[in-house]
Amino acid sequence: MSKKNLKEATYDEIYGGRGYKEKKGSLAWLYKHLKRYERTRYQTVYNALEHGNKLLDIGCGDGDFCIMSKDIFAEVYGVDVSPIRIMNAQKKISEREDKSNFHFVQHDVDENLVYPNGSFDAVTSLATLEYVVYPYRVISEVRRVLRQGGHFVVQASNFAFLPNRLALLAGKLPAPGGIGECGVDWERLHNFTPEIMMKSLKHGGFEIVEVTCSGIFHRFRGVWPSLLAGDVIVKAKKPFAESDKGTSSSTLG
Repeated sequence: MSKKNLKEATYDEIYGGRGYKEKKGSLAWLYKHLKRYERTRYQTVYNALEHGNKLLDIGCGDGDFCIMSKDIFAEVYGVDVSPIRIMNAQKKISEREDKSNFHFVQHDVDENLVYPNGSFDAVTSLATLEYVVYPYRVISEVRRVLRQGGHFVVQASNFAFLPNRLALLAGKLPAPGGIGECGVDWERLHNFTPEIMMKSLKHGGFEIVEVTCSGIFHRFRGVWPSLLAGDVIVKAKKPFAESDKGTSSSTLG
């Protein structure tokens, strides 16, 4: 089996049936009872977006965020490495009158994006950057396909979250994502903190606009996000080149 097919098969297995074991313990019990106070990552990323023409969601999964964002974008594009998840996304929009404005493609973003320069007004990525082989390359590709002044809103788990620190202190391996059979998220390749995410985006040529988080009591968590936030959400901007200010436009037809 080729490396490409192995990656596709791995994610098909995870999201097509096997899934992850449900987390248990006191924190899981507490989360269940406080969930009504939660602002989800979807809501947080959605609130960071501005109305535009074209949106690209990297790691779109079953297409839920793309569907949610359709009311503020004329066209929505989604890419995911898993054929099963792309199939699920296409099924979800198959009966919609505006289905022609959704574009779901099975694609491995580690092999670069398939879109022309300056194609999108905004790019989003939720719980994806941790799983790509080389995040800097993906960030560079995002910058390439964004128009001048476009925004990249990225979400990832915060490895510096207090429960993760306590787990390490107790000699345990934190599992900030899903939990596999052995109590470990084997698919996660990288870990981020708010500081590392901001540095990575700046390294990729972005300007930081906003740093926030999702979760229960998210405003309280935002007081000290590196310690209290379970995730990090950063809105970054592709700056205008001096010769391009006010002249950029999307290139997709």
